[in-house]
Amino acid sequence: MSCAGQGGRTRQQVDRWTNSIHNLLASTEGRTAFRQYLLERSFTQEERTLLFWEVLDETQDLINRNATTKEIHENICKLIQLANDEDVNLDLSQMRELRKCKREQDMTVLRETLERAKDWTVQLLRERYRDFADKLLEKYS
Repeated sequence: MSCAGQGGRTRQQVDRWTNSIHNLLASTEGRTAFRQYLLERSFTQEERTLLFWEVLDETQDLINRNATTKEIHENICKLIQLANDEDVNLDLSQMRELRKCKREQDMTVLRETLERAKDWTVQLLRERYRDFADKLLEKYS
């Protein structure tokens, strides 16, 4: 097999993405491939959940870059709006915790809550991720 596999992916990328969902989500190219997989199969709920994860990640980056409170809270409002969508399947307790972020001023508390929200999201995506990883491994075996 050539260095660049099908779709321009390398075997190293495929191995990394299929090793763990966290490796996949940490990679822009991995998320793009996963999103394409979800869209091709009409997994709308999971695609919206992936978008939710990306906004969580973006919000964490804003906090880490010491962005203004206004910017951070604008992103939190975007998160809540996405989470209110029927396609992102958070439970009532998770939604309540996420909504508290709108009033939270302590960046440490926000960081911790957003990290928990990422964990919830990973759980929601896990089944489709396994399917995606299996298909990718089949393709590159």
